[in-house]
This record gives sequence, structure tokens and C-alpha cells, in this order.
Amino acid sequence: AEDAVMVNPYDVTQTAEALHKALLMPKDERTARRERLATAATALPPQQWFADQLAALD
Repeated sequence: AEDAVMVNPYDVTQTAEALHKALLMPKDERTARRERLATAATALPPQQWFADQLAALD
């Protein structure tokens, strides 16, 4: 969560501010965040992620 630029997609002002923040972010910071997010997103196979989500509902 610390690497993502969090936004409520229903809040137009907040979305614009988040886009502005991301566009003004230094390239090296954007790159580092992207790499960490990509690593986190591919850490588990999709099937495992889905199974974990279903198990959490129990």
C-alpha cells in the first residue's frame, strides 16, 4: 500500500490530485514503486490469491 498512489475512484478531485502527484513524482521513485508493486502483484499465482480470498470469507 505504501508504494501505490491510493485513490477513491468515485472522488474526481482525489483522482485528479493522485494523478498530479504521480505525474510529478521523480522518475527514479516511480520506477522503484512500480518494481515493488509488480513484485508484490506476482508473488502468488492467481489461483492461490483467489483461494485465499474465498477462505477469508469463511
